[in-house]
Amino acid sequence: MRVLILVLALAMSALASCPNSCSGHGRCTRGDLCECFKHSDETTPAYVGADCSQRVCPYGRAFGAIADHSDDVSHIELHANSNFDGTPHAGASLAKLVVDTNSYKLQRSANIDVRVLSVSGTTVKIQWRLHEHGKYSQPHDATAGPTGFANQVELTDANMLLPDFGVASHETGIKVYFEDTTGVNENNVYSFFIDHQRGGAHKVGEPNTAHQFTECSGRGTCETSSGRCQCFPGFGGEACQRASCPGDCSGHGICQTLKRFVKDIGLSDFEYSLPWDAEKVMSCRCDVGYRGPDCSFIECPSGADPMGGADGLGLNDDDDMTDARDCSGRGTCDYSTGVCDCYQGYHGERCESQTTFV
Repeated sequence: MRVLILVLALAMSALASCPNSCSGHGRCTRGDLCECFKHSDETTPAYVGADCSQRVCPYGRAFGAIADHSDDVSHIELHANSNFDGTPHAGASLAKLVVDTNSYKLQRSANIDVRVLSVSGTTVKIQWRLHEHGKYSQPHDATAGPTGFANQVELTDANMLLPDFGVASHETGIKVYFEDTTGVNENNVYSFFIDHQRGGAHKVGEPNTAHQFTECSGRGTCETSSGRCQCFPGFGGEACQRASCPGDCSGHGICQTLKRFVKDIGLSDFEYSLPWDAEKVMSCRCDVGYRGPDCSFIECPSGADPMGGADGLGLNDDDDMTDARDCSGRGTCDYSTGVCDCYQGYHGERCESQTTFV
């Protein structure tokens, strides 16, 4: 029979001193745990870490689908069990201790000890401790029987563990229980290590699940000592929230948002402001005389094809648009110099003249 021991979630109540006095960036709660300060919205944390020493970087709307906590991976390593005095015992098998991270997710790795205080039938009283804090918690009364386990019990201040080290609010934690109580004795200590790999960093469940607000917009890494985002190549902004223009437009243009481009072309009946990429995707608007994705190409003189061919828009001359062909369509442009190299039989600055043979 499975006996639920406790739900280890993300807070605890017990008077104690906190690590590093919460670095001056949080308040010390009962149980050696720091409650780190949040931003003015009272939702987004400003600092994280066991001692609130790590700064949280700016948030921006994600460019793509950012993984959520359903993608988290928690690898459990059970260590040798012992007696409270440190001597090994040949009692309950480690296999009887079950650490379940499926229903509640952690946001960090942790070394944890569970100490059995008493066993009475299917009722067990335990304490737990984090290795980094050193002190054991106040005693916890076990919730006995499979019904309690199936219902996942009600989380209360009396049976919560681990401060929130993540960057969002989640119902997170772990469950610990025994398959049965055979060989589980007073003063047995069960030690385990959880190697946690976080799959995502934002709160799930919002309508726009593909572009949630997340740290560094999912396009950079957070430097926790300074709270600054280190953006991946091709992205910029304090939260890496926008794409960078190639080569900073080579000094021959300005970097504009899609929203600005739509406005500049004069579509008065269309405002491009609601789509998620309106102010995130950037492109170069080149100065006169330059072109290319990074405005690095020097334009060559252009004009109408002296042989009457289609103009640069793929149209015939009868559209009165005859000046859109580089080198008049009778030469190639050297974009590094902006000089036309005319085909044989043509000449002129823009290859607009045909050689006449007499």
